[in-house]
Amino acid sequence: MKGIQYAFLAGIIIVVLIILAVFGFLQPVAGLDLLSLLGLKLPTQPGSDGTTIVSQDPWTDINGNGKPDIVVSLSGGQKTIAWVFGADLGLDGNALRWSNKKSTAFSTKDNSEGAGVALADINGDRISDLVLMRIEDSGLGVNDFIKYKVCFKINSILNGDVGQCTADVPADESRKVGLCSNDGGITVRDINGNGKPDIILMALDSGPGGCGVGSNQDHWWYYIGFDLNPNNGVPDSGWFPTRVEISSISPGDTSRGAGVDLYDLDGNGKFDIILTSLDVKFGSPDIVTFRWIVGKDLNPSTGTPVSWSPLRIGSALPIDGQKLSGGGATIRDINGDNKPDIIFLAMTSDGIKYQIGLNLDINGNVASWLPSPSTLISPTTQLTSTAGTTPGAGLG
Repeated sequence: MKGIQYAFLAGIIIVVLIILAVFGFLQPVAGLDLLSLLGLKLPTQPGSDGTTIVSQDPWTDINGNGKPDIVVSLSGGQKTIAWVFGADLGLDGNALRWSNKKSTAFSTKDNSEGAGVALADINGDRISDLVLMRIEDSGLGVNDFIKYKVCFKINSILNGDVGQCTADVPADESRKVGLCSNDGGITVRDINGNGKPDIILMALDSGPGGCGVGSNQDHWWYYIGFDLNPNNGVPDSGWFPTRVEISSISPGDTSRGAGVDLYDLDGNGKFDIILTSLDVKFGSPDIVTFRWIVGKDLNPSTGTPVSWSPLRIGSALPIDGQKLSGGGATIRDINGDNKPDIIFLAMTSDGIKYQIGLNLDINGNVASWLPSPSTLISPTTQLTSTAGTTPGAGLG
């Protein structure tokens, strides 16, 4: 009789734990979560070898319940960068809940020219870490430069807490970009396939012709760092010798945001690189559009893809261009159809706004939009920017 009672009690406990895990109230510990142990964790996209994309990038499901999560960052003017997590994106693109706003400080310049954020496992403990990036104005009339730091172990997607953060990396101005950056982005993946995380730091810049709207065509460029150290986030195998500049394709000359991500879009076992911008044509009304290109099969030896897609431009969006302060992009499988979807971010003084393009293909085409081609999802969160500033934002 007691055996039956114990079994019944154990069954109740298991059911309660499953419910808590499904709704994200239990965090993975050392990479093990209840749904995975019970074989209930859902794959999100098949890879070319028949495995799922979870094995390629599992850390975007922070709470381990099989539903995609996102993080939005905003770089302030006083050496800080803040973030919020959006847990469990639904079929309509809305997050089930948003975390409290948290922030950390960078150690150098006050002026921010861009920001980015990524989710990855840097130290190999199989728990999602937060990687934050700032593009900083040197204040010397010369090129801006990029710094980043790793905050180990996302302790709770509900309140936004993370563990200890590293010092700024790099600790000098060696990662220089352009003179007038218009935001940037960051992504972390195992690019060279050796089992260690690599990093891409990207900036969207006004180019050598000068600063200001219409002064020159904006262009993307990026650096690649290989084999991030599990303790301090420094690339143990160094940086790719030169920055990669995309001079053949420009998103325009009035960009106000940018993003980067890596994903195997066509399932051939090789990463493709996605570069995005948020463009504003000021007028009555302002015309705001997301723009992007896809680079097929990024080669870790050369730092470049074998080819680029044409520039893709989304529909005009109902945003006041004067309120923009950055943008970003990341890839998820939102609707569980085993196809990659792209999320575009616009950070405004009215708060976070984003749009999802379903079924992004290798040529940069999307099949349809959430919620529609000309509207955005506008959640209520604690993360808002100041109108008229361009500190930079990121999405990971």
